[in-house]
Amino acid sequence: EDEEELPTPPESPKEAQSDTLSKKTVHELKIRRLQDLDIIWSTLKVEFQHKIDLYDKYDSATVTFQHLDKAIDLWRRASEAVLRREHALQEFEANEGPLSPSNKEPLHVQPLLSAAQGEKMRSKLFSKFCKAGLECETCGRRMEVDLGDTLTYKGRNYLEKMKEDYTRVLALLERKKAEK
Repeated sequence: EDEEELPTPPESPKEAQSDTLSKKTVHELKIRRLQDLDIIWSTLKVEFQHKIDLYDKYDSATVTFQHLDKAIDLWRRASEAVLRREHALQEFEANEGPLSPSNKEPLHVQPLLSAAQGEKMRSKLFSKFCKAGLECETCGRRMEVDLGDTLTYKGRNYLEKMKEDYTRVLALLERKKAEK
């Protein structure tokens, strides 16, 4: 489906009113940007009330198109990094076992990899997890400074979740080391 091409937006809605763009066109441009943000927030499973608060913030008459574009860029980069990190965390757990020790008797599964291969895989997954974490932290901090927004995932402050996850991963690695 072909979308009609809209003109490049001015810096602010006020400028737009003085330019040749109609109020309707400016409104359509802003709605499209808000829809982009909504898609990103849905990907991050931002809670409904938080999403409403963010939507109100970005729908304000004082928000410039430049600010909206920056918000879209930062939220998009953050969401991509969060999804990469969460995927790396799932891969790590699939390879190493659950991050939190359970009260159940441990399953004695025959390892599919040699000790050297297992260590190499563990190192690769941990590196992937840490790299994505750095991206999340960079984006999350930029969002706080530039936008005044907090990066969340499934209703939780993601930078706080990252600290908890990292502690649990290190504890798992220590348990694995002690088992040797």
